[in-house]
Amino acid sequence: MHCEEQPVTAASVDIMMHPVRFRIVVATAGQQLTPYQIGAALPDVPQASLYRHLKILHNAGILTVVGERPIRGAIEKVYAVDRSAASFDDKDMVQTSADDHSRYFSLFTAALQSQFRRYLEQKEFDLAADGLGYRIVPLNLDDAEFAQLRADFKAILEPLIARTPSPQRRRRMLSIVVIPEAKVAAETESDIDSEID
Repeated sequence: MHCEEQPVTAASVDIMMHPVRFRIVVATAGQQLTPYQIGAALPDVPQASLYRHLKILHNAGILTVVGERPIRGAIEKVYAVDRSAASFDDKDMVQTSADDHSRYFSLFTAALQSQFRRYLEQKEFDLAADGLGYRIVPLNLDDAEFAQLRADFKAILEPLIARTPSPQRRRRMLSIVVIPEAKVAAETESDIDSEID
């Protein structure tokens, strides 16, 4: 089955940025899953609630039905995320209000915390072998250097994002956050002189 690409709109962003629906999108991104598989990734979400949120995401074009599987005498849908309908571009970012950015970022970090907690709740894990890491790296870049960094990231990531799941590949979530330091007003000489006096 094929669903036409749908552009990101304010309405679709608000639909996706519900705590449960955002977690569904994160769980499904880059792979094709049945509701049962999505539910296994979100064990705290009741089944009836899960199906309701799947329907909302599908109706908004954020999730598409890419296949069907027979299961226990019924047909179960297979969902995938429509990347064009679930991605922000620079224009979307600029048009989003400060309050909405704060709300969206809170959902983003809550989803990260949920994934991290699930990882640590495993009976066994090896942080070094699994490649788990988190760090803050300050970079001093002018606008041209930062634009080049973004282009380099895109060139590296795009072919990796296109790789399909397989038994040999382990799913790893790479989260990128760029936060410029807030601009501080430069002191003038008169300000400094007045402080000395």
